[in-house]
Parts: sequence; structure tokens; C-alpha cells
Amino acid sequence: MPVDASEHDESRAPDGTPWWELSIRPGTKKQRFGQECRLAAWLWFKKNVGDTFTMRELRAALGPDIAETSEHLNRRLRELRKCDWVIPSQRNDATLAQDEYRLETKGGRLWIDSERAKYEKFAPSARVRRFVMDRDGSRCKICGAGVDEEYPGEPGTKVRLTIGHLGHVSGRDQSAGFPLAVIFDPVDRLA
Repeated sequence: MPVDASEHDESRAPDGTPWWELSIRPGTKKQRFGQECRLAAWLWFKKNVGDTFTMRELRAALGPDIAETSEHLNRRLRELRKCDWVIPSQRNDATLAQDEYRLETKGGRLWIDSERAKYEKFAPSARVRRFVMDRDGSRCKICGAGVDEEYPGEPGTKVRLTIGHLGHVSGRDQSAGFPLAVIFDPVDRLA
């Protein structure tokens, strides 16, 4: 049941469901609402900076579809670090008990599409990687070196190629194979 806009609070999705209880992304029919988004929302709205929590508490709050193994949630918790969250465990802070974590800094609000987009990285699919490698003849577009050749002017080194892009890609064209994706030497080789 949709919530009246005057009653809407930020801890709830447009349909009134708490963000951490969603399984399908709002506005879509099938797109899954990721566990990192749910985890970040629960921490943001249910824990204050300085509060502690356990894996058992997370599992209970996020619902039965969360994997039973603590390693799964540990991995999701570690992934939040890439989004500016600071959540030490007993490994980082001896004052914490085993399986206890402390929320030190709230990071990106990953359940909000515009904020989550700031943390997403360009990661071409295997199909796109193969297309770009074939298109560019497995050669660097900057210096022309090929896979397993020596770097020009550096005997004993081997060329390693990677996929990148030269600027912001809006409206990626799948049929064109991401036209801005090129093969290039790692940045430290170009300095």
C-alpha cells in the first residue's frame, strides 16, 4: 500500500516498505534490490555512529533470504568500505567481541540510485572485453605494443593490456561494443 507523501519518511521506499526489507528494486518488476543496499539502509536508519551490532542481528533484520553463512554477510560488510563506510571488527579493534562490529562512519546511501551510481565502476563484460581485444588486434591503442611483447625500451618486461574508456559513457551502445573502450597500458607505464 503506497504511503501518502506527507507521511513518507526516508527510511521507507515509495511503497512504504523499509528499504532493508525490499527484495525487488522500486520502479522495476524483476530487478533485485541488492543485499549491500539493504545492509547499508539498515545500518543508516537503525544504528547510530558508535553503535555495535552482530551478524545474528543483521541476519534477523534483513530477513530469511539472506544466506545462512556469516562469510556472505562479512563479504557484503567489507564491500561497504569501498563506499566510504567505516565498520571495524574485532580484527581491527580488540575492544570488540568476536562477531561484533562498530559503525564508525556512515558512507554512501546505496539504496538511492543517484548516490549508488557514484560508487559504480566501469566493468566491461567478457563479451565486450573479447570484442575490444579482437577489434584492436590485441594491441595497445596508445603505444602499439602487443600482448606478451616487451615494453618498448624496457627489456625483460612483458606488456599487460587492460580495458578502459576515455571519458564518460552515457547510453552505452551494446551493438557498437562500447566504442570508448580501448586497450591501453597501465597508467603507471605511461607516466
